[in-house]
Parts: sequence; C-alpha cells; structure tokens
Amino acid sequence: MQARQVKLYLHPPRGKMPLASTILKHRARRGEITGFTGIDDPYEPPLNPEIILETVREGVKGNAQKIMAYLEDRCFFAKNPS
Repeated sequence: MQARQVKLYLHPPRGKMPLASTILKHRARRGEITGFTGIDDPYEPPLNPEIILETVREGVKGNAQKIMAYLEDRCFFAKNPS
C-alpha cells in the first residue's frame, strides 16, 4: 500500500501567535536562537497546499470539519457502513 500525504497550510493572522511562539520569537530577535523562521531564516508559505486552515476565522471545529471532509472526499479512510 502506498503512503499518502496531504499538504496543509495553517494560516494564523499576524499578531495571533501562541504565547510560546511569541517568547521564542523574542529570543530569536535577541540572537539567542538561530535558524528561526521569519527572523533569520526566510518564511516561505507552502506552494499549492491542498488545505488552507484560517485559524481565527474558521475556528477549531470548522477547521476539523474541513480536514475530515477533504479526507473523506478522497477516500483516505472508509466511511462507516449504513
């Protein structure tokens, strides 16, 4: 059986990063951490993601439904028999 993958892009709006990410970002700006994406390592959004999740606009439940619908439509797993 061949492995399948889905390219997913988690797209949070600017300024809506989790606290842990914000702390790490400050440390990277002070030079305490190197290779930090968006600070000293360029940020490159994925090319042609199959699913884009808008974390604030769609919310957790909406994004989970979006992922499940995508996977079901492409037969990643069997649906429950009726």
